[in-house]
Amino acid sequence: MNTLCTNRPPSEGGEAGFTLLEILVGLLVSSLILGGLSLGMASINRGYEQTTGVIDRQGTITTGLDVFDRDISRIERLVDDPAHPSRFLFAGTPREMIFVLAERPGSNEAGLYWVRLSITKKSDGTDALTRSRAPFTRPVPALGSIAWADEVLLIQGKVNMDFAYRAPRANLREWAGTWAATNMLPGQIRIEILDTATGRSRVPMFTATLKIAAEADCADLKAPGCSIASLGALMPGGGSQ
Repeated sequence: MNTLCTNRPPSEGGEAGFTLLEILVGLLVSSLILGGLSLGMASINRGYEQTTGVIDRQGTITTGLDVFDRDISRIERLVDDPAHPSRFLFAGTPREMIFVLAERPGSNEAGLYWVRLSITKKSDGTDALTRSRAPFTRPVPALGSIAWADEVLLIQGKVNMDFAYRAPRANLREWAGTWAATNMLPGQIRIEILDTATGRSRVPMFTATLKIAAEADCADLKAPGCSIASLGALMPGGGSQ
C-alpha cells in the first residue's frame, strides 16, 4: 500500500527557527550596544586620566610650595660686613630671589649656603620654578658671580609665576615686585601662580612668612646692633653677624 506524503505546516506547539533577517537585526542591535559600551568606557577613561592629571599637577605644586615655604621661613639674618653693615644679604625681584640659609645635615652637607629661587620661561611657554645653591663664603661676592649648582625643579606647567614682597611690621604693607629696602628683610613673600589659559589662580595666593630671630646683639636691647627698636632695619653704626 502506497503512502501519500504531504508537506504540513508546523503545529502550533512546535518550535520555529529564526529567519536570516531576525539574525541580522539581532547582530546589529548587539553591535550598537557594544559600541555604546565602548564609547562609555573610553569617556570614563578620559575623565579618569584628566582627573588624575589635575591631581598630579596640583600635588606637584603643593610639594613645590612646601619647599618654598620652608626655605623662606629659615632665611638667615646676615649682613654684608659684620663690622660695618650696610645691607642684608637678600635680593628679590619678580622672578628671582637670593638669600642665605643654614642647610641641614640631610641636605648633603650642613652649613651656610646661598640659595636662589628662580622663575624662568621655557621654550614651550611654560614657567618653571627652580631651586639652586652654592656654599656661602666671605668676603661676600657679587651675586652675579655666584656659581650655582644642585638645581632642583620645584614647579613647572602652563602657568605664570611671580614673587612679591612686603614688611607689614615696618609699615611697608603694599606688595612690591622688587625688594628695594636693603637695610631690612621683607616680613612676607608671596608667590602667585596663574593659569596661562584662563588667567585664574591655580592655587590661592601663597604667602610665606619669615621666622627671623633677632640679632645676637639683642641680648642687650640697648645695644646699637639690635634692630628690634628700629622694626628690623639696620641703623647707622649698628648691625650684627
